[in-house]
Amino acid sequence: MSASRKRIIMAHWYAAGYERACAKFNFEEVFYRTGSNLSADGSSDDRIALQGLSDFSFSLDDANRDPKTGEQTATVQTTETARTAAAIADDSCDEANDLEEMSANEGSDDPGGATTDEELEGPDLDQSVEIEAEVPAEYPSCLIGRTIQHRYDDGWYTGVVQRQITVSTTARRNGKFACKFEDSSNEIDHALLEGDYGRDGHWVLLKK
Repeated sequence: MSASRKRIIMAHWYAAGYERACAKFNFEEVFYRTGSNLSADGSSDDRIALQGLSDFSFSLDDANRDPKTGEQTATVQTTETARTAAAIADDSCDEANDLEEMSANEGSDDPGGATTDEELEGPDLDQSVEIEAEVPAEYPSCLIGRTIQHRYDDGWYTGVVQRQITVSTTARRNGKFACKFEDSSNEIDHALLEGDYGRDGHWVLLKK
C-alpha cells in the first residue's frame, strides 16, 4: 500500500473516530461548565458548574483581588470610583442621547432601534426577491445547496450553503453552516439560527 493511500485511510479513520466520540460525549457542554467557552458579553456565565462548587459565582472585580487575602486592590477601588463618575456623566447626557436616538430612528419600522436598511452601506435586500416565509420544517437539512442572503453590518450578501459542519477540531464551528459568497474566495461559517430568520433578521432563504 502506498504512503499516500495510507494517509487517506488514516484521515478517514480519524474523522470517523472523532465523529463517534462527539456523538457519545458533549465536549462543548463540558467547555461551558468549566468556564472554557465564555462569551464576551457574559451571557453564558450561568452555565458554569464546577464540580463541588454548587454556589459558584464570580464578577469582573474578582480578577483583581489579592490572591492571598481576597481584598480588592487599589486598582479595583480606583476603577469603581471611575465607574461611578462615568455613570454620573452618562446620566447627565441621557436626555441628549434619547433625542439623538429618536432622530436616528425616525421613520423606522423597527421598534428596537436596530440597524435599518437605510443605514446599511452595502447592498440592500432586494424586496422583489421571493423568499421562504419561514424556515422550512426540514431545517437544517433543507439548507444544504440552497441560496441564502445573509446580513452583515454593511448590507446583505448572496451565498450558497455548502454543508453543515459536524466534525471540526474547533468545537464552536460544529453545527454551523459553511457558506460560499459571490464576493469571497473562501467559505464563511454562519450559525443560521431559526430565531434570526427573516427580512428583519440576519438571513433569509431564497425560494427555488
